[in-house]
Amino acid sequence: MEWFLLLAAFLIAFALYLLFFLDRNIGDGGASISLIIAALCFAGGYYLVKKMPSAHSILWGIIWIFIGYLLIFKFPDYTKTQKTGFAYLAVFAGIILLIYGILLII
Repeated sequence: MEWFLLLAAFLIAFALYLLFFLDRNIGDGGASISLIIAALCFAGGYYLVKKMPSAHSILWGIIWIFIGYLLIFKFPDYTKTQKTGFAYLAVFAGIILLIYGILLII
């Protein structure tokens, strides 16, 4: 059942990731599609969270929150070490881990 939480965290993080890239120059049609996909992913993640039992470890939740926080806010400056896309991937993975940790605690 724990894979439901991971899938829910992925869907919620993907929705936030799509909303982050909405300010790019994609036009009205692309923005509408991105908003619809983000809303569906967020709703799917929320639905999966509501179906989960609440007998999870708080310690693992705190560990995942810490790792997600490090990937989101403390990741090295991407201009010195890697390309821009890799930093976005690290932030995306950090969001997934952060949400997963929060869901484990809740």
